[in-house]
Amino acid sequence: MWPPSTARSGAVSKALSAQIDWALFVRLVKRHRNAGLVFRALGGREGIDPAARAAIAKLSQEIALASMFHMAELKRVAAKFSEAGVPVGVLKGISLAVLAYGDPMIRHSKDLDLLVADAHIDDALRVLESEGYRRVVPATGLSPAQTCIWRETQKHMTLESPGGVQVELHWKPLMYRSMRGIAADKDAWYDAVIASTLRVSTLKPDLLFAYLCAHGGYHAWFRLKWLADIGALLAAASPADMARLYRSAKAVGLGLAAAQAIVLSARLLATPVDGELLRELRRDWRMATLERLALRAMTWRDDAEPEQTAFGKLPIVATGVLMANGVSEALREGVRGIVNPHDLLLRGGPDWVARCYPLLRMPLWIWDRLVRS
Repeated sequence: MWPPSTARSGAVSKALSAQIDWALFVRLVKRHRNAGLVFRALGGREGIDPAARAAIAKLSQEIALASMFHMAELKRVAAKFSEAGVPVGVLKGISLAVLAYGDPMIRHSKDLDLLVADAHIDDALRVLESEGYRRVVPATGLSPAQTCIWRETQKHMTLESPGGVQVELHWKPLMYRSMRGIAADKDAWYDAVIASTLRVSTLKPDLLFAYLCAHGGYHAWFRLKWLADIGALLAAASPADMARLYRSAKAVGLGLAAAQAIVLSARLLATPVDGELLRELRRDWRMATLERLALRAMTWRDDAEPEQTAFGKLPIVATGVLMANGVSEALREGVRGIVNPHDLLLRGGPDWVARCYPLLRMPLWIWDRLVRS
């Protein structure tokens, strides 16, 4: 829970009074990537296993160091984009840490998420490559046809700097059709002050909330850090603000994602939500199932990564299908959920491979499940 409060202190004390498997606890903190918040919540309390305390402190320090490194790199890269005249927006990461927690060092971030309009993808790639970044996902050496397929069916590419910083270069904020074209919509963005020497363009609050809800929902909230972000943003919201955030998300086709996020935040983080709004959110026939799917994904095999296990992605796929707007989008979500994005590149390969792809799709999926198991 955020911010620190008497209620949070009481909840932590109550949790510590139970029997805790500290080794599992540390593994879960790693999996949910919320060591910064956990370290601050535990503080100097008694009753904490010394090895667990040391491990969580180390993880928290690593988050702070990575955040400083990312902030410096974001400042450098943003300046290069500005010099090249390429508009770029920042999603999540350091900017979200400041907006949600007021502290860029508290939130785990493994990369820089940047969003550009379709018309600027190649320009953005040139800027990053001129700074030494090299593409790692998908691999280099794609044919023009494969590049086209990737851009049509995926939402980002991953590049890595010589120093190990990763950038996810997005041309779509989400796989859903919602918010398409938002990168080119100047009214959707504003300049946020991240530090005294760093300002970045990020989504305006209502759109940022909708995006974060969809991002978390799209992954069935299998990491608690995503829900913690929502809880931190809602902590400062009045009942009227919360209702506005939900209706703004609904207006861009992400109402169910926002509803799920608010319901889960109330249930798991004790976020105070107006009873009338909660009843409205739970009225949708899909909400109870979406809650169960999220809880299943969060607790999938304790500390295992759901997406790295044989059938751990099923709650995520089911969530995407339920949240889809309409039958056609639901079908696309279902198909996308069982197809490895790299397998799609076969369609852009030699003619004989492209013709065989429909026959190869199911054997490839079965093989992928066997490998993950």
